[in-house]
Amino acid sequence: MYEIVDRERSGGNRFGRYIVRFYTSCVGVKRLYLVSSFTSYIPGRFVMRRSGDICDAWTRLWEGYYPYFFVDSLFDVYEDDNPNKIEMNFLDRRIKASIADVGIERLKRSLEEGGLHPDYIEHVETDPVFLSRYIDKIVIRLRALKNEVRDVDVIAIDYEGGRRIYNMEKFFTDDYYDYFETYVNKDLARYIFTLDLGNKKVFYGYNGFEDTRYIEPRKIFGYPRKTWWIGTIYYLIFPDSFYNADPNNDPPNKISPEIIPRPRGFLGGDLKGVIEKIDHLKKLGIEAIYMTPIHLSPSYHRYDVSDYFSIDPYLGDENDLKRLIEKAHLEDIKIIIDLVPHHASPCIKEMIEILKEGKRSRFWRWFRFIINDLDELDEETRELFREFILKRCEEVPEKLREKKPFYETFLGTWRMINWNHDEEEVINFFRAYVRYWLSLGIDGLRIDVAHGIPDHSIENIFKELRTFGEDKILILEIMNDITNYELGINSVLAMNYDLYNMSLRFFINKEIDAYEYVKSLNKIYSKLPIYTANSLYNLLGSHDTPRIYTVINKDIRLLKIMYTLLFIIYGSPSIYYGDEIGMEGGGDPDNRRAMIWDEKLWNREIYEHIKRLIKLRKKFETLRIGFTRLYPIDRDTLVIKRFLDEESIIGVFTRENIRRRYLVIKPSQIKIKYPEKRFVIDLREGYRVLRHRSSRPRDVEVLL
Repeated sequence: MYEIVDRERSGGNRFGRYIVRFYTSCVGVKRLYLVSSFTSYIPGRFVMRRSGDICDAWTRLWEGYYPYFFVDSLFDVYEDDNPNKIEMNFLDRRIKASIADVGIERLKRSLEEGGLHPDYIEHVETDPVFLSRYIDKIVIRLRALKNEVRDVDVIAIDYEGGRRIYNMEKFFTDDYYDYFETYVNKDLARYIFTLDLGNKKVFYGYNGFEDTRYIEPRKIFGYPRKTWWIGTIYYLIFPDSFYNADPNNDPPNKISPEIIPRPRGFLGGDLKGVIEKIDHLKKLGIEAIYMTPIHLSPSYHRYDVSDYFSIDPYLGDENDLKRLIEKAHLEDIKIIIDLVPHHASPCIKEMIEILKEGKRSRFWRWFRFIINDLDELDEETRELFREFILKRCEEVPEKLREKKPFYETFLGTWRMINWNHDEEEVINFFRAYVRYWLSLGIDGLRIDVAHGIPDHSIENIFKELRTFGEDKILILEIMNDITNYELGINSVLAMNYDLYNMSLRFFINKEIDAYEYVKSLNKIYSKLPIYTANSLYNLLGSHDTPRIYTVINKDIRLLKIMYTLLFIIYGSPSIYYGDEIGMEGGGDPDNRRAMIWDEKLWNREIYEHIKRLIKLRKKFETLRIGFTRLYPIDRDTLVIKRFLDEESIIGVFTRENIRRRYLVIKPSQIKIKYPEKRFVIDLREGYRVLRHRSSRPRDVEVLL
């Protein structure tokens, strides 16, 4: 079950997110997890705490319908007595999930009854979604129930006593709320809102509606200077598949790169291969390399790490990494490596000691065991597991695969044992990891399965990383609904799988129209701090997705449209190795084929288009750090406007496969100052990118 306990409050009567308690009986169950859309439907973020026969977990949520259920250590699902349920997929089966109505029905009733609802006028100055420092600006946001507030001004006082009034733009309306935004060019000491309600104007201050006391923020989250990770251009490398420059460190029994589809196994790529191919990335225009795990591991993908403080010898050594960092930095390219704090290989040395000492080992509490001690294991399981360890965890014995692991795992595989992030020594272990690798000069970390790790653990990793400077970043892997995570506070950014999934639904599967697509993209933008939105790791492909060229059935026109959108929209575009030359591949592991280095086999049309997009993004700073507005034009067409000061970059995109299509847009539709009543856009390629400056309103420059 669940209960709404309260709402966050700022001042006396300004409300924020709902405080929600989820609870269920846990008699006879060792451990339960809360699973929902706000955990990407993976257990781990919220461990249920036991009090007698009841286990509960608390979280803070905005209004919404949230499917939820409870899962034990073996992924068995526990239903509660909530009568409101839906059927959904979980892992390999269909289950019944309960529905938590967090404020939605009350919100609907408020809309239906009309009038004014001051408790739905929201601004929380301690939340960077509503107040954030962004380079030379301070961004201020407020939201109110739809159509209840006509207009909003901010009266801002700087530290010298100067007073200015800023009008807030209503930049987005969803099913329930109007969203307002403005920015202040000077520093901000205190401020208050004036709300135009149509029949009167009222103040909205520290204590909320009709209060005249100014809001005085104690701390404003954000970044006062431009930094490389806002709007940068990433390139994702899967090291084993990229390039083999050193045959001396090749693994035995390599697989052939000629085998299609690619099987699991080593191809032999290494760090020297990345060093040797830096020139390819420089020529393309890449600004940051993100590499999947490089640590000692029994597998070719290395997500089952057996030593977090060494580099897999099949890839090279620490000196190779240092040389890679040095060469990359000489070319102004940053290096991000993959940290896997959710799970490890059972062949990690701490687990080996546990097998010797059992529960007496100091490391017993470092992992999540289902049994109480090793003596509970039957002899066959003991022997099979010993065989697994002796063979360096490279292959799970067939009979062992038929049994359930005696420890918590990532998605049920014996190869990956889950860390216990409730244990302080585990937190310290990963803080030590951060210190070790950051001291070598890397520029940041990507956190694997971040949606399955408690928030406090991610926060500790982030704090440790930031001791090396604000230019060091933490990228979270979040597979679903990034707006329900503490982005901007306990990390800066995440992989934007929400954009990826919505783009597939709009452009490829055509499950949604442009109105729904824009609404989804606006939801992300409006519910994240501006510096986070402009830093999101945007993708059309990764080591976890089928190749985009295969997904779109080699439709180059559509691929160019989607990549152009990726480079125009808020966030940081990324390229999965080989996607820039039109590589093909299905799901894992076929999406990890050997990189093609024979240029005669490259798709030059794709390659040259991506190079043009990179040059465009580097030329116009508005595309890197500008604000964003999105407008649906019709069911198939949308406009993305990026703007900064007097400049606007306008991207127009359609999924209609019509070669001779001209689109007529009124300037008022996209809110630009253009002296004519309309302008005509050539959309025969499916996209068009334009530049407009308010100082020269008649000129519209075609960029692409």
